[in-house]
Amino acid sequence: MYQIIIILLLFLCPANSFAFTVDNELAKEIKQKEAAVAARPNDPAAHFDLAMTYAYSNKIVEGLDQLRKVQDLHKNYAPIAVAAYQKIADNNPADWKARFRLAFAQYVNNQRTDAIKNFQIILDKQPKNIWALSYMGLAYGGEGQYDRAISLFNQALKLDSEVSSIHYALGEAY
Repeated sequence: MYQIIIILLLFLCPANSFAFTVDNELAKEIKQKEAAVAARPNDPAAHFDLAMTYAYSNKIVEGLDQLRKVQDLHKNYAPIAVAAYQKIADNNPADWKARFRLAFAQYVNNQRTDAIKNFQIILDKQPKNIWALSYMGLAYGGEGQYDRAISLFNQALKLDSEVSSIHYALGEAY
């Protein structure tokens, strides 16, 4: 679980410096996930799900808090998340958010090659998915493939040059 914290720390920067905005649909999803956590405060799955929603909502600090809660509730949750989201992604190939959760869980579970493959599946369907590009860059960076990570961060910044967390990750890759 400490790898999750390291990943998110790479994205950590001042909360008000993000250019990315949350649209109405995403705001509604966040509220639903927050309600699920409120209803099941001791469920690591609910906290993980909310953390992942925050991850692609550019609410990095909030996501980190949720991942800490997952760690508090279940010391080795990553393999459980991989199994659960693998089934969901297999049954719903068009659901990029399930694939995103799977890829993230795989990364945390030291399955970086699988994580990269799943981020690529997202990008094959949505080449402008800034979060798949960014987290795939982190996965490559975690593998020591900094040139690939830098390339992905630069692609993400071409989509939105004002997301400071990606600039930070790019600086770390350099």
